Amino acid sequence: IPFASGRSAHLGARALELAGTIRGHIAGLILRLRRWSGQIDLDEKEVAAAEGNSQCLFQNVKFMPANMKGQHRTRQESWEACRAHCQETPGCAHFSFWPNEGCHLQDENARMRFARRVIAGHANCEE
Repeated sequence: IPFASGRSAHLGARALELAGTIRGHIAGLILRLRRWSGQIDLDEKEVAAAEGNSQCLFQNVKFMPANMKGQHRTRQESWEACRAHCQETPGCAHFSFWPNEGCHLQDENARMRFARRVIAGHANCEE
């Protein structure tokens, strides 16, 4: 007896697709539940699984502390420019780009937190 006929194979593929969609929605819900306080560290795997995010770039997330030692806010025209600034800065592992064009650089010890309309990411991760 074959494992799956054409129809059951299609249903199995659809079930896997739905499971992935549900996983993304659950991860997004977890983030929304934690949003009430930008004081709670977020789990990177949960953030990456949320709809609209990837392994490299995160929406509505900042890294804390705001600035790594020896750095301060700079003004950059885009998140890409902010990431490039991070890549050029020794010790920079993460960046946080704010809607007012504020760019903050963080080292490898920074933790993720919720921040509305902020784009954050890893310095050396290309999409």
